[in-house]
Amino acid sequence: MTLDIKNTDALPFEDIIDGYFPLQESLRQMMVRKGFALASVTIFHAPIMNIPGLAPDAPVPLRLVHGTAGIADRLDMIIALDGRELRLVGYGKWRWHCDAAATENVLSPRTRLAEPAIVQGMGIACGNVSTGQFSWQDSDFLVHRK
Repeated sequence: MTLDIKNTDALPFEDIIDGYFPLQESLRQMMVRKGFALASVTIFHAPIMNIPGLAPDAPVPLRLVHGTAGIADRLDMIIALDGRELRLVGYGKWRWHCDAAATENVLSPRTRLAEPAIVQGMGIACGNVSTGQFSWQDSDFLVHRK
């Protein structure tokens, strides 16, 4: 990653993201709205859901008839926005209200917030950092369980 510390401001922020889209897309929209290229983001105590087969742009159902619901106690993520592509990696503590999903150690990219959540973090504005050289694993969404 290319970063000139002398000319880069890390800006503290607080925002609200919704659960209409998968978490990755909601965070991408937040990054665009804030004008950030890179950010460290934390989400505290937010209801989450994973509904297999639900299209990324489909509305969140009012009643969960299939899939899994749970709580994200804390998610800490590093996020980079390169053009329209968002990549993130992080650690978190969450629990699913389903025995079958209780032992999963990686959060699914299909995970959505069940309702809006407050996010807090530090962001670096676009133009002040090159995210193209940021080292990533093969996945563009990887949140491990602590």
